[in-house]
Amino acid sequence: MIKKHIVFFIVLFVLFGVLSCDQAPIFYNISLEPAPLIPFVDGTPTNMVIVRDSLFVGSVNKNKIFQFTDGEWFTFPPLQTNLSLVALAGIDDFLYALVMTGNDIDSLELQLLYEYEEIDGEDVYLYVGEQVSKPSQYSDYSIQTIFSAGGILFAGLKKNNDSVYEIFWMDDTNHELVLLADTENPKLLTGAAQWSNDFVFLSTLGGGIIKCNIIGPTPTVESILAIPDSISITGIIASTDTVIAVGNSGNSGSIFVLNDIDNEFEKHADGPIFTGGLGILEIPGYQYLLLGARSRSSSVDQGYRMLTLDSTNGEPLDINVINPGSTDPRWRASVGLRPVMHIMQIPGEIKGDEPLVDLMFAATSTRGLWSNRGGEWNAETLDR
Repeated sequence: MIKKHIVFFIVLFVLFGVLSCDQAPIFYNISLEPAPLIPFVDGTPTNMVIVRDSLFVGSVNKNKIFQFTDGEWFTFPPLQTNLSLVALAGIDDFLYALVMTGNDIDSLELQLLYEYEEIDGEDVYLYVGEQVSKPSQYSDYSIQTIFSAGGILFAGLKKNNDSVYEIFWMDDTNHELVLLADTENPKLLTGAAQWSNDFVFLSTLGGGIIKCNIIGPTPTVESILAIPDSISITGIIASTDTVIAVGNSGNSGSIFVLNDIDNEFEKHADGPIFTGGLGILEIPGYQYLLLGARSRSSSVDQGYRMLTLDSTNGEPLDINVINPGSTDPRWRASVGLRPVMHIMQIPGEIKGDEPLVDLMFAATSTRGLWSNRGGEWNAETLDR
């Protein structure tokens, strides 16, 4: 009996030691986590877009669109009950939305939701609710993704019940989609970035990166830049003088940078799984690329990463992918716990009198829209 008790206490001691080692970081993170706030844009936010001097973001759960302008938040009426909000895109004075009209992704369609007008000196966004048409021969295709760059809206379409994709651009004069020719059996469109005044790069999920010439009335494919077959590109962004793309293979991600001399994307660095959410953070004397991240193996190693850029030309200065949580435990215990799907530094003309240079918004996967105010991340509220 005594031996049994000794064995029991030995096992208990070992288990306690193991659990203490594993759980200590968790309890430590909880102790540092800021008091949780209820996000103004809750649930799963859409991407963020800018139209004129306003930032727009939607809530997939609430089926609403929110406007941030001059440092204040405004709420638009909910969409029609038969529509479910998926994504946003902005072109000139127009706000477009990808909406689901049925119960599955085959019912996705593109709508012009709001148009900006100035009425009696006031900025007004008028509801339009007009569907953007596509050619009749593509009636069995549904729109999966939308992105805007270079003043052009691009849409990724998928054939219903098939793995066939096409990329379209929108003729905004007639508000109709036009097939982008010579894309050579593309894959799903995952992003768009303007480079100089002449080109837009379109990233695809497994089909390389398409370089489009946007001079003239219609965009034309100039070349298709290969990416290793094992890499699925999830996002793309333009810095001052270059273009940077991110992609994943298995449980790790990679960063690619445009070599415009050789007209190719070169692998620059490795990192965690990148969501495709990308942003540029500019503070006096410094510039960083922000890369939304997530983890399949850890609940505390998410948030975003940072890559230092040259503040004059936007080129990466080194291959060091910075995890802010490695030196900032409060970051690790707050936004570091949430996968960041979209991230953006708020331009001065939108944040109004807000004194913060580095005011940032981050759309988390399921915990609403977060903000960095005064160096602290928490859910964005009306009174933060």
